[in-house]
Amino acid sequence: MKVKNRIIIKSVLLIVFFVTIFSCKPNQYVPKPGDLLFQIDRDSDFTDAIVKSTTSSVDYAFSHVAIIGLDDNKAFVVEAVPHEGVRKVSLEQFLMSTNKSENAMPLVVAYRLKFWKRAVNPVENALKYVGMPYDSVFLHNNGAFYCSELVYECFLDKNQKHVFNTIPMSFSDSTGQILDYWIEYYKNLNHAIPQGKPGTNPNSLSKHKQLRDLRVSWQKKPI
Repeated sequence: MKVKNRIIIKSVLLIVFFVTIFSCKPNQYVPKPGDLLFQIDRDSDFTDAIVKSTTSSVDYAFSHVAIIGLDDNKAFVVEAVPHEGVRKVSLEQFLMSTNKSENAMPLVVAYRLKFWKRAVNPVENALKYVGMPYDSVFLHNNGAFYCSELVYECFLDKNQKHVFNTIPMSFSDSTGQILDYWIEYYKNLNHAIPQGKPGTNPNSLSKHKQLRDLRVSWQKKPI
């Protein structure tokens, strides 16, 4: 019950932040191309398995990440989602597909590169991949993308080096045991579990030293 309460409290803070940053008041956050939107989503076995195997803290229970862009000052996102692959959708559509609170508010947090000019054209890079399939086996360099892999591939510096890094993938819980969900998942795909293979996930990405959490930054000073 304590853990559940902590998640609820954290979620309320996220909701208040997200509602605030998209208002039109002076000196408040305006979405910038290349910002990253992280979702909290525990409504399915799939997303719950992602959270359980990629985080050790309820404070960072992210299961999805998308890249934000602008068309004539209208915000959109590019994301990789199951069954559809890499797609471009309006911000409104993205928020409609996001897990909601009891008050029907989206559970989303915005992050930004600390040195945003370091990444060269991340949105343009992402748009090139629209229509590519979803990477259901979570392996790099196989012609398909999962959400954080898309971010990894799109954020390149002027030397075409990745801004973010990969980590050994884990499909285990906090005790080191492979989750039953993933055992069944990969059995159905007839594919070995890529435990320890290089990869990414939304939780580790959100903690990257190159990113700043705009919940904190906005409270301290205008962006």
